[in-house]
Amino acid sequence: MAAACLREPIQQVGTLTAHQRVHTGERPYECRDCEKTFKQAGALKYTRESTLEKGLMNVENVKNHLNKEMSLLKCGKSFKQVGDLPVHQRIHTGERPFECRECGKSFKQRGALTIHQRVHTIVRPYKCRKCGKSFKHGGDLNIHQRVHTGERPYQCGECGKCFIWHAHLVFHCRIHTVEMSFECYECGKTFSQMSFLIRHQVVHTGERPYVCKECGKSFKQGGNLTIHHRVHTGERPYECRECGKSFNQRGALTVLQRIHTGERPYECRDWQIF
Repeated sequence: MAAACLREPIQQVGTLTAHQRVHTGERPYECRDCEKTFKQAGALKYTRESTLEKGLMNVENVKNHLNKEMSLLKCGKSFKQVGDLPVHQRIHTGERPFECRECGKSFKQRGALTIHQRVHTIVRPYKCRKCGKSFKHGGDLNIHQRVHTGERPYQCGECGKCFIWHAHLVFHCRIHTVEMSFECYECGKTFSQMSFLIRHQVVHTGERPYVCKECGKSFKQGGNLTIHHRVHTGERPYECRECGKSFNQRGALTVLQRIHTGERPYECRDWQIF
């Protein structure tokens, strides 16, 4: 009998035999106490041991307990190691045995608890080699590294603009789909959010609330102050993969990369008249 239903081929005959019972419905292992049947010997053994551990002595309680335990076996998923089955069964039972002592939040796996505890301990084991910034999760470090590489994998289907973070793409797409209901009384420009309007109004008021502590220079936006700080620190986080040259602003890296790629994105619309 072929195991065509599996994503991966089965390597051992015994495993194939056990798997085929998912299709045939055969349940050759019977419990002497409650007459419940099982597809695998391990399932019978695990259920009996669990019943004894929980102190279920009379037959009626045993039957009720087994009915609950047997709900775990309905998905038919099999495992190479015995220890993986109890972990998997928590998906069916909802059991979350690993509890955080700080906040009481519980988890199905110990590894998930370990990751969560970094929220309380501020452990950031994943460090960027370029700028030294550290992160709690490896995935966050991978995303951060796009700042240095210039990679922008999320592209808007309407205008082609690309973004480092998916959340920024979602946010940007509102420009095309959401009504621009916040209007500037000075120039009539409209925005999708009040925060954008407030940021824009600095253009008219001349306010520069972001001041550099090193030299006293002030800026209208916090992002511009962050870029300016690199003048004092010497930080150049944007590095070209082709030649290794680094820059303190992403735009400068983008311009350099066009030298390597030969890209010429700006076309004069009036050239045909000459």
